Amino acid sequence: MSQSVKGATETLRAALAVDVAYTCGVQPIKAEDLCVYYKLKTGPHGDEKNARSINLDGEVSEEELEQLVAACDPAPFGLDDKDVLDEKVRKAGQIDVENFVARLDVSAAGIIDAIIPEILSGEKSNRVLRAEMYKLNVYGRGCFFKPHQDTPRAQNMIGSLVIFFPTAHKGGELVLTHGEDKFTFDSAAELGKHKSGPAVAYIAFYSDTKHEVLPVHSGHRVTLTFNLFVDHAESGALVLPHGVPTPVEREFESGLVSMLADQTFLPEGGFLGFGLAYTYPMPTLGEYQLPPMLHLLKGSDARIRTVATRLGLPVRAKIVYDAGWWGDENTTVLMDHPVNAEWHVEDMDERDVAQITGEGVTILEEPLHSRGKQPGSDSDPGAKTVHEEAHLSREETDSDSDSGSDSGAGAKTVHWVTPANKMMRISTPSGSYFGNHGGVNYIYGNVALFVEVPAVGDGVRAKYL
Repeated sequence: MSQSVKGATETLRAALAVDVAYTCGVQPIKAEDLCVYYKLKTGPHGDEKNARSINLDGEVSEEELEQLVAACDPAPFGLDDKDVLDEKVRKAGQIDVENFVARLDVSAAGIIDAIIPEILSGEKSNRVLRAEMYKLNVYGRGCFFKPHQDTPRAQNMIGSLVIFFPTAHKGGELVLTHGEDKFTFDSAAELGKHKSGPAVAYIAFYSDTKHEVLPVHSGHRVTLTFNLFVDHAESGALVLPHGVPTPVEREFESGLVSMLADQTFLPEGGFLGFGLAYTYPMPTLGEYQLPPMLHLLKGSDARIRTVATRLGLPVRAKIVYDAGWWGDENTTVLMDHPVNAEWHVEDMDERDVAQITGEGVTILEEPLHSRGKQPGSDSDPGAKTVHEEAHLSREETDSDSDSGSDSGAGAKTVHWVTPANKMMRISTPSGSYFGNHGGVNYIYGNVALFVEVPAVGDGVRAKYL
């Protein structure tokens, strides 16, 4: 590997390391936007529910807040696809969206525009961010929520937006954890700094970000939670303008351009491989198609797609299998879909691999997990020779998932910028024998992103020579 390619690889890795899983701030609003109308559980004379309003500013009375608390139900949490009540895990009150109306419009107030640059990072011409109101929560003294991740409400749900009203309270900080990074957002402290009129605090974060609410020491912490969804612009929503590339996007682009300009790098063409930084919708048991995910990419994953697409390089998601399950420990298979256990792969040999995998197959001569070596080191340059048994298919159903044509069959190479990981690990149960008894074994694969690089002088690469 040339020094220029080594340097470009490090540039790409450094650009991907710049990543945050949240965005937050304080947004000035109109005074009337602090008003919430909600239903009482029963009327004052035991009759049907009636409505009451509350102005959730810093002057709201304790009596009004206690009435709001009385209208709440205990807040559950999700466990094994069920809503569970356990005050050892979560102690808080909630009102479902059908039982309250908030005057605050997060789009009109400018909050959606404020969070888009971070949450909807990437190409903005074909994606829109939609906020759907979900819950009103009240955390009084002693209330908390232990570390958890939000339950995705749909495949296109990308994250959550929490709005904090300026009600007086202490404690109740929101702590976010993503990988090795941890961030604490103290909404009460942030709102306390704002002295120039009505305002709310906000934080938006990706669905796979672990978070917790620390115990409230005094007062009432009142929030609105919105689910954030990514829609295609073709659905009729407003088209967001193309954003100016950020400095870190420009850094990533410079690394890619350096690779394309180096005639010694993948001279016959090949692929750049990237492990994922976030999780996305997974195929359900018995579903043999990787769900569309390219338009849902977050953070540094979206940066890969944004810059590569801008340069005219196709980007695809593939499942990476170490193929010992069909008899060759020194082979890795890239697929568009999970393996099908009904193939009885333990009986297959190399001649049958096309039959096993069908469309969208790439065969690597070496296993992805390079026996402890780090991609890019002198002993392992981070490149693996591949043989394409079929074209990289266009089975990815995103309308914007492809740009350019697929490569034909022949010897190829994958250069791993960041190694594949278990962020999206897919398991397929497969019948097996254990001694004298039948049992269940599993075939495991990991999803990664692949950027197709043309041969020297071909396609978009020609202009960088």
